[in-house]
Amino acid sequence: MDRLIAKADIDFRDKLSASVKCSISKGYERNSLLLFSQLFVTYYTKMIFNLGNAQQLVQNLRSVVNVSVNNLDKSVFNYFESDFMLIDKPVLNPIKTYSGELIEDSNGCPIIITSNSMGDEDHFAPLSVLMLLEFLRKMESNELNEMLANGVYGAEEVYMTGDFSSLQSLHEATKRALQYLELPAEKINELKAEKEENNNKQVKIPFGLNSVLMHFRKVADSFPENDFFRDFFRALEYGCFTAFTIISELNEEFNGNQIDFTPLQNMNVEEAVEFCKLCSSFFLYKLLQNEDNIKFLADLKISVERMENYVHRSLGFSRQDVRRYQRHKEMFSEEPQEYTLELYDDLNSLVLERTADNRLMEASLLSQMLSFAYTKGFMNYFNM
Repeated sequence: MDRLIAKADIDFRDKLSASVKCSISKGYERNSLLLFSQLFVTYYTKMIFNLGNAQQLVQNLRSVVNVSVNNLDKSVFNYFESDFMLIDKPVLNPIKTYSGELIEDSNGCPIIITSNSMGDEDHFAPLSVLMLLEFLRKMESNELNEMLANGVYGAEEVYMTGDFSSLQSLHEATKRALQYLELPAEKINELKAEKEENNNKQVKIPFGLNSVLMHFRKVADSFPENDFFRDFFRALEYGCFTAFTIISELNEEFNGNQIDFTPLQNMNVEEAVEFCKLCSSFFLYKLLQNEDNIKFLADLKISVERMENYVHRSLGFSRQDVRRYQRHKEMFSEEPQEYTLELYDDLNSLVLERTADNRLMEASLLSQMLSFAYTKGFMNYFNM
């Protein structure tokens, strides 16, 4: 069961000033400094991802945060010409509010869920990060400052070697930042050496899949700001990425049978398109199985057919693909076990190009992993 463990609210009085409120949930107070640092680094990496292709803004934000966490004896705002200011008293009628909720999932892992007022995100999103950092700096805790510096250093190690606005970088930067939080400098150096040694063992997004994910991003960006389908296609991108990271790492023995999905790591573009067709269809089936979701779409005046057509066109569904989609849609609710088996067969024939050795077991595992990707990837995007 997911639990709220820490929260930050950044309320803007105007474009230059804001108040910040941070809280730790009851029962977690003993680890308050660690939780505050986790809250900041996860919020920081998430805001960088949300800024997307605003590269100059992201670079500026990274530069200020990097300098600030190593010089927390000075105000974060010393590095600006503008008169930014953290207000001590609560802002009663904020013009914008940015929030971050640190959730502990069922596996004990911290996950950030963010929300914000719409409009002028290029200004308020990076400034909300700096307001939160300035608030934590004012706690005047050397231990907290060291953890913040370590966490940001860990994130920067990823950002220096990749596209900081990609899903893979969001995942890796957050993971690395959390990993570095409590480590002294000598341990960080040891971890860097270990990373280089294990670099070839880490799962990388294949070129083919990255091309499809970037296509989802372009489709999303083609819709106006605040349009539902802009978020919907970003959620598909995130969901397919999550599905890949979970499924492609599986290479274990179950009940005497070797289950190996690692060939997914070698997908070409055509295979990646087929993989995303299967994942996107699964996410749609799950989404439309819920009556509340259908009512929500109706309130937005979005028909199911319109949503399906957008997905089919974006991935180049053939007539045969559409017929398969419709057949699987009926099977998903009426014959779930048969659907699971056909889904697995399609993954083998269209993507992995292999025959099934452990069909029942592997099909069941595949369905479970896609359900997890739906919850933690696709649906979680709407709560970010």
